[in-house]
Amino acid sequence: MKRIPLPVLAVALAALMLCGCATGGSSRLAMQEEQSSQAAARERYTTLRAFALREVPEVWRTIQSLRSALVAQEEQLQSYTRELRRMGRIPEEDAACRRLRAERDRLATQFNQVCAALESLYLKAHGSRSVMGETDLGRMMRDAERDGTQAARMEEQFYEELLYQKMIGQ
Repeated sequence: MKRIPLPVLAVALAALMLCGCATGGSSRLAMQEEQSSQAAARERYTTLRAFALREVPEVWRTIQSLRSALVAQEEQLQSYTRELRRMGRIPEEDAACRRLRAERDRLATQFNQVCAALESLYLKAHGSRSVMGETDLGRMMRDAERDGTQAARMEEQFYEELLYQKMIGQ
């Protein structure tokens, strides 16, 4: 089964709701469940954001950087795919399109890993404040900060290398 990128799903769902296609008996229940799920996701986001900004701001900056890069990559991929189709070409057969997809998938994986690490850190910190000493908790936070900084540096190096390759014509 092919995974649909989250920005594409969000736009499709919003379009369905605006045109009234997502109303009706069983669809209404699905919409209520979706709204409940979205509310839970917003609460989770708010909780993790507050924790990250307070305890490990570098990790939050890394997440924001990866999110921005992911959105830009997705926009570039969608634009290029549209142009390929407009020219009568098949995007799945285009090498540049495959590279863009691979890069988007790499960014998504990295983004998900950093988010999962933040969530894990939050749960450890939240559950361990009474069990762990402040020294252990502080060490855990410093380790997470270091990991976030390292991820941001890796992302920066990747884009510098990509820019260099474009400049030399590879």
